[in-house]
Amino acid sequence: MKETLGHFTAAAIAVDGPVGPYHIVKHGAVRLASELGYAIVPVSFAARRTHVLAERWDKMEVPKLFSRVCMVLGKPIELPTHLSEAAVHDWSKKLHDVLEEINARASRHVQL
Repeated sequence: MKETLGHFTAAAIAVDGPVGPYHIVKHGAVRLASELGYAIVPVSFAARRTHVLAERWDKMEVPKLFSRVCMVLGKPIELPTHLSEAAVHDWSKKLHDVLEEINARASRHVQL
């Protein structure tokens, strides 16, 4: 991924990975952003009425027609380069906490 993404100025990935577990930030996402010098922009979506794909590991939600939808962008998180394993763990926890907070904000907005 580093080789592929290194050719671009921006990229988007799901930090809980392609197979989960749900809402657990993978250390590789933090390490990759740090090594490439990318800021992480946390993003969350919520919809008032959804169809939940229960068979998927992430319980993906697809907004129903005419449902209120909200996207929340957090402040970009600038990571230092050359993070130690302990620092990667700490940044992963910080990112998780930020994502949970903006996810709650998005959910509150669609309920208004």
